[in-house]
Amino acid sequence: MAPRTTTKRESQNALRPGQRLKTGNSGASWTETGHIRTPIPTDENVATKLGRSSDSVKAQRLLAGIPAIIEPSWTQEDDALLGRFTDAEIARRTGRSNSAVWLRRKQLGIPRVPKANYRPWTTAGIALLGTMPDKELAARFGHSVGSTKAKRLTLGIAAVER
Repeated sequence: MAPRTTTKRESQNALRPGQRLKTGNSGASWTETGHIRTPIPTDENVATKLGRSSDSVKAQRLLAGIPAIIEPSWTQEDDALLGRFTDAEIARRTGRSNSAVWLRRKQLGIPRVPKANYRPWTTAGIALLGTMPDKELAARFGHSVGSTKAKRLTLGIAAVER
């Protein structure tokens, strides 16, 4: 297969050595201490900003001879957010991906923050599974009908027939 040649449009749009991508300041967020944190111009962040794929941004970066930007290591302030907010919220605040936040939290052995509407099952609630309709049990204990059915099925309890 012959090597691919660059079209005139591609060479006009390619970054020249020393040229920087203009990412603007949209997407910047404030840290808890009040300092502004601009998103790190990784290939993924630039791709999102430009509405292109991260592969196309990577290709243009490589053509221009620009080295990849590696996200900085976690600071103590960033680590302090883990376990206090959801992974998605920390990702938004720090400009990292959800998976990067999840991995860091797992590495440090910090449990995830439960959803605001999460209610653990009580022994009384579990004991009544299968003795009344799921809808009735859900209303009585403050669970959704779906989570009640899922808990009943997980425990291998048959539905009540009325």
